[in-house]
Amino acid sequence: MNYAAYVWALTRCGESPHMPSMVSEREIIVGLRARLAETERDISVLQERAVKYRDAIAAMEAVLGLLEDQGSNQSDTQTKLGPPRPSGAPTNFEMARLVLLSAQKEGKAGLTAAELVDEIGRRYWPGVQAPQIMPTMYQLAKNGRLIKGDDGVFRFPETNETGEGESHDRASSGGSNPA
Repeated sequence: MNYAAYVWALTRCGESPHMPSMVSEREIIVGLRARLAETERDISVLQERAVKYRDAIAAMEAVLGLLEDQGSNQSDTQTKLGPPRPSGAPTNFEMARLVLLSAQKEGKAGLTAAELVDEIGRRYWPGVQAPQIMPTMYQLAKNGRLIKGDDGVFRFPETNETGEGESHDRASSGGSNPA
């Protein structure tokens, strides 16, 4: 055994290489073998831990990949908003008013949300999607400028902004007396 290995071995066994020792070379070898066995056990435990970490990483990457794929698929399948409002198009209320007036002239009591979107798209805003105008329609109904009945039909209030209704009917009947 060379001197450097001897010093290293003594140090590993807890002995000082500078002081005379009662430890024989055989005892040093036994101690080194014990330390080697302990190190190999530690390595084995660490290798097992590394395998578990690799498996966990692989599982997380697979889940992340699925989530990213689903996210991209969802964005592809989600309803995209239609084109922006054409320049010169009337306001949402004005479009709804004109479309509802036409429906009343045709004898309809009003229009459903889908019919409202279809008619506005056909007349004023090609390709419009419900999310672009229906929040405004519901807000108009909430504020009383439109009525959305329990049947889901949008219509004007009895005294409304169409120029028709009770006050107009009285005026057209020739009666100037409001009572």
